[in-house]
Amino acid sequence: MSTTVDLTRSAIESVDSARYIDDILGLPDQLRDALWRVETAGLEPYDAPGGLVVAGMGGSAIGGALARETLGDRASRPIMLARGYALPPWTTPDTMVLCSSYSGNTEETLAAYDAAGALGAARVVATTGGKLADAA
Repeated sequence: MSTTVDLTRSAIESVDSARYIDDILGLPDQLRDALWRVETAGLEPYDAPGGLVVAGMGGSAIGGALARETLGDRASRPIMLARGYALPPWTTPDTMVLCSSYSGNTEETLAAYDAAGALGAARVVATTGGKLADAA
């Protein structure tokens, strides 16, 4: 017995009141935009033997989760997420900490930024402004 499912745009839109289909179909453009932003940010290559910690909450941590899952065992260093006030206990000055907060005012991300600074870890910030942009 086979079941046929209608996956046309109109069928999906009839049950997709939040219009998630637009976000899904827009993903290639979003990824191109993200790559452009990274390429034009002027970041110098940096070797972080201690790996990468992505500190952020909610959607601000999704990029780190996507990178970790995409790279998997091919990553030459560990990639971890910090979705709270604290960094992983193994974080050292050799660790790169990417602090991500859309608003720049997320308490947990600000705490992680401060903790990374206290450890002497290299920090990179991704934000649109707020206290995090001011601190960076």
